[in-house]
Amino acid sequence: MAEFERELRPFDLKTTIKADRGAAAIIIDVGSDGKNTTHNSGDLIDNLVNSHLANGQRMSSATKLYVIGEFKAIFKETHEASDSKHPSGYYMGQIAKDEQHLTGKRHQASDYQGDQWKRGVSKVCELIKAMTNLQEVTWISTLPFQEEVWAFLPTTLTKLIIDIGNPIRLDTSDSSYRKVHISRDGMKPLVRFTQLRELRLFNMMRTFQSIIWETVFRNKAEGQMQVLDLTMAEHPIIRADNWVKADGVCGINVVNPNTREYKGKDGNGMLYHTHGMGEYLDDLCMRKARLASYIGETVPLPLWCLKLDGFVIDRLPFEHELSGIVLLTCGPNCVDAGIRPPKTTRAPKNAWGASVKSSQTHCLIKWPNWARIYTGAGEELDVDGHVVENAVPKDA
Repeated sequence: MAEFERELRPFDLKTTIKADRGAAAIIIDVGSDGKNTTHNSGDLIDNLVNSHLANGQRMSSATKLYVIGEFKAIFKETHEASDSKHPSGYYMGQIAKDEQHLTGKRHQASDYQGDQWKRGVSKVCELIKAMTNLQEVTWISTLPFQEEVWAFLPTTLTKLIIDIGNPIRLDTSDSSYRKVHISRDGMKPLVRFTQLRELRLFNMMRTFQSIIWETVFRNKAEGQMQVLDLTMAEHPIIRADNWVKADGVCGINVVNPNTREYKGKDGNGMLYHTHGMGEYLDDLCMRKARLASYIGETVPLPLWCLKLDGFVIDRLPFEHELSGIVLLTCGPNCVDAGIRPPKTTRAPKNAWGASVKSSQTHCLIKWPNWARIYTGAGEELDVDGHVVENAVPKDA
């Protein structure tokens, strides 16, 4: 019951750390030494990691690692001195002599930033390697999670939480200074982690649905994966005027009662361009992931709770692949494109406490301003456990 209540709310890092403080958790705050002193984060990480590595007992007993905080790379720029004056009245030693000079300085700063990121990540990897009983990793920091980290993480992790919205490097090949984010290939090692009970990926800049769903299908954790929490960095841009943005959802939305239109493109996790732009909860992508995992059609997706933000959601995934979902939460950047409650023939086993007086419940669906509980037949229940007539369209 406590887990149910917690998952109705967005993930909160501070609350989680507060609950985990103790001998089992090592916290690497890349931006603070706890004394309000400004440090180069590379130096700070070196000191923090070295202090932990010196404690062998700590390395063998700690089961949780947090990498948090704002990374600071303090670039010390040198200025050229000159007494010659620019026509504007400024000394040449106080301003850039030309655009090439400015570009060079920016390249130096960007290269320094990238080098410091690599330095920090490598040091954290050294720590991970020494944590012989590591079970949970939370990486929510402007020190970017990089591809090389996968090789050091034990594939037996039970919890993995990553903010992947920060660039892993800065492309300085031209004057645009393009931010480069982790690629699909860079996320593929995720499928090897088959014992996860909790997986949260925040601020995704591109779709990773094929990798994510394959990871869930391959999951062998006892009692299935409990929580899958997915957040996109950008909200969808939609063309349909009968789709409802999250804050406006106040019931089951009948977009078109006579159609089961697939709104994606070839199962790649993206909305087809005629519908708009953005992430689409892709039923075809799930089916492809099932095939890639060599999982038969009759085997249910091993997932209890799905939390989404930044997705366009329709009915298709809930007709089969997500029919066993017990808790679905849709964040403020989601769009309802015709969602329906999942149906299942399996015996209901979910009790929602005081939320509804019935043991015959299957799924709770929550939007920012609206939430309802449904039976395994997809029927809405009131607080007394009675079926609400006509709450769900008959075509569902």
